[in-house]
Amino acid sequence: MKIEKWLYFRTEADEDNDNGDTGTSGNNPTSICIPASAIKAIGPGGNTSVTIKFNNLITAEDSALGKRRNQEGNDYITINTTQGKTFEVMEALTRLIHSNSVNDGFFVIADDMTTNFANEVVKPTYFHPDVTSCGDIRAFAQPQGTGIHEYYEEIHCDAGADANEEVVGSLSISLPAQCILLEGALTTLTLSNHADSSVALNYHNAAVADRVAAGGTEWIGAGAANVGVGEDDGEIPHTSIPNADLSCGSGATQFDTLHSGTHPPVDRAGAVTHFALKTTIDSSNATSNAKIGVYVKWWGAPAVSIANA
Repeated sequence: MKIEKWLYFRTEADEDNDNGDTGTSGNNPTSICIPASAIKAIGPGGNTSVTIKFNNLITAEDSALGKRRNQEGNDYITINTTQGKTFEVMEALTRLIHSNSVNDGFFVIADDMTTNFANEVVKPTYFHPDVTSCGDIRAFAQPQGTGIHEYYEEIHCDAGADANEEVVGSLSISLPAQCILLEGALTTLTLSNHADSSVALNYHNAAVADRVAAGGTEWIGAGAANVGVGEDDGEIPHTSIPNADLSCGSGATQFDTLHSGTHPPVDRAGAVTHFALKTTIDSSNATSNAKIGVYVKWWGAPAVSIANA
């Protein structure tokens, strides 16, 4: 009987923090164990790193029909190496995968843990002396398709934003040109411990970093409006339902939802589209910030992952 070899990787130094995801996008796990058979390519990422690309493990065998996520992405792991030793590491990894030695089928390739759950100092574990650390892990959860697409992502808001209109998190996808935005929504999944906290969603033709003033156009929030309608009488109709920003402070209602409402479809024409969640009130003193669910629906080509851009 053939025994599948499983390869283990971890980027987290403290085992207490090996709890799922290192970022806000939900596709950057702190550790992962993959079957060797899922690997589709191994190559240098430079002269000090090796990139292991593997087939999507979460949705590759699922039908795309009815999925609420639809994006194009690549699963990969980067391990850092001694300069000039990428070939040796790739050779050793290939030999391990194809060797007759299976042990129990579990092989630690790169484990950065230096503090275990008991707070004891331990040595990191690497399968080869020229592996220096586990650099990055990306594992996406999405089918692909054409036509109408839906995408949902949960964003842990950046507590460092200290002014209105600053970005607190962005979706890990962008939309290619010629897409039409159809609808979107925001939901407060976890409340901030700051009394005053609220957010809105912008779309823009470029990515904007966290803690920087949000660019582009507000699509969901109190500032979203159907520009060009009602301007003759001096009033521009606001479109979000309800007509407000999404409150997510300690006194807000958990699972409260804000929808794009009556906003007409947005033809992005020749522009790519990025989505940024922005604060609409200073909540920089929060020590536990909100988690927001972001949903977008569009017509056009599949989204493209920008998580490793």
